[in-house]
Amino acid sequence: MGAVGGGAVWIANSGEKGGESLTTALVERGPMLVSVTETGEVTAEEREVITNTARWSVVIKELAEEGKIVKPGDLIIHMECKELDDAMLDQALDVDTADRAYQTAATRLIVARKTMANKVSKAEQAVTDAQDDLKKYVEGEWPVQLAETQSKILLADEELQLARHTLKTMLEINKDPELGQPYSDSEIRNEQLKVTRLELNLKKAQDEKAILEDYTHKRTVRDKETAVKDAQLDLETARLEAETEIRLAEGTDASAKMRLTKQQDRLKELREDAEKLIVRAKKAGLVVYETRRHRWQAPVTVAVGEEIRPNQQLMIIPNMETLQVETRVYEAIREQVEVGQRALIRLDARPGRVIEGHIGKVAPLPNTQNPWLSPDVKVYPTVVKFKDNADLEGLKPGMSAEVEVILAELTDVLSVPIASVFAIGEATYCFRADGQGGYERVRVTLGRTSETRAQILEGLEAGERVLLAPPPGVRVGKKAKTEAEAGPPGPPTTAPATAPAGNERGRERERPGPERERTTPPATGEPSSRPARITMSP
Repeated sequence: MGAVGGGAVWIANSGEKGGESLTTALVERGPMLVSVTETGEVTAEEREVITNTARWSVVIKELAEEGKIVKPGDLIIHMECKELDDAMLDQALDVDTADRAYQTAATRLIVARKTMANKVSKAEQAVTDAQDDLKKYVEGEWPVQLAETQSKILLADEELQLARHTLKTMLEINKDPELGQPYSDSEIRNEQLKVTRLELNLKKAQDEKAILEDYTHKRTVRDKETAVKDAQLDLETARLEAETEIRLAEGTDASAKMRLTKQQDRLKELREDAEKLIVRAKKAGLVVYETRRHRWQAPVTVAVGEEIRPNQQLMIIPNMETLQVETRVYEAIREQVEVGQRALIRLDARPGRVIEGHIGKVAPLPNTQNPWLSPDVKVYPTVVKFKDNADLEGLKPGMSAEVEVILAELTDVLSVPIASVFAIGEATYCFRADGQGGYERVRVTLGRTSETRAQILEGLEAGERVLLAPPPGVRVGKKAKTEAEAGPPGPPTTAPATAPAGNERGRERERPGPERERTTPPATGEPSSRPARITMSP
């Protein structure tokens, strides 16, 4: 018995013949399907969550039966709330009271604006009148008064000069002896009195002018200027009073309007809550009673007459037109999976039926599949879309599915069952049967591999047969790895495939439970017409 390093293969009998019947498989030439299979679950991309969105505890009055397919506009649930009805009635009364208060405040604001505008207008007119009075006096009355005074002085002076001349003439005539004193003493005295009176009149006119210029004129100007200032002060006061009164009226109006708006908003909210008591389907979907957002939450009974708290989830309505399959892709083959890639979907509820689909989305970042048992194993959440016009009758969210992602579709290639390929040291081998019950070890060069088939590039020919298990007396410690285990395919090599991200022991821990049944072509007989596929265990 000899040991071969690396592959942990011990060959007890290296002869080419054996006496026992060995199980063999045919080396086939034809199409080979390289794929990876993973479990998944049917989900709906779009779904409507039905929740008691009202802020009141309600009682279910009517609801759609679970499992019913509803159409847009169909009644899903009808709830009622007596407390909400009473609150709406009380709030309507509050709105009416607030509206009347607002109308009163608005009317008072209009009156205040008109009243204050009229008051300010009168004050402005008073200023204008005072300014006009001052201007009229300075530019009109004062020059007239001054001219009249000056005229009085001139007339008095003229009359005085005339009287003085007359008196002088009378005195000169009386002094002439030849004339015989024609004017009597009384006439002379009267003329002298006249002169004296006229002198007094002139003095009076001159004094009046002085008083007018020095006192009366200045006082009148001061009085009228004061009147202008008083009018301007009254105008400023009127404007301030108007501004204050209008501001108070506007504040009262704004407060009343704000209270009205608040009451109206409150009534609107209550009415919106009332509208939320009746829920109708927005799109076609399946009624599913689901009251728990999280698994740790206790379920709530969804039935007529049951009381429902605010924000309590009641059911979900998956959109049956947006069904898809959620699955996962291991990190080792992530680079081989792209959006739009072909996929085959098999449903546990429909044995033997295959539905065409394609990769719709691959998450940009991986998740840890099981953070406790296998923290190093990373998977990418993946969404598979059904092909357009696919027959999805009877499919429902939550159904178990198996997704086969097609990594490559090879044509006219040699392939053997993966069970017939073994790693010995740094090379890979098959045990070729000679048709006489014996075998020989043949070194082979592998191409693409799956969990059921391996592409043979060199070492075998079509029609030959290879052993599906080690020959008698040979113990094999390791078989050749599949692409799902080894990662993306590289150039052809005879060395064993590289290990996936994370150690192999971690991958073994990542797959608890019984293995999924794997299918392989018949050990004997003609080549299978269906390409081989790989089924990955979760």
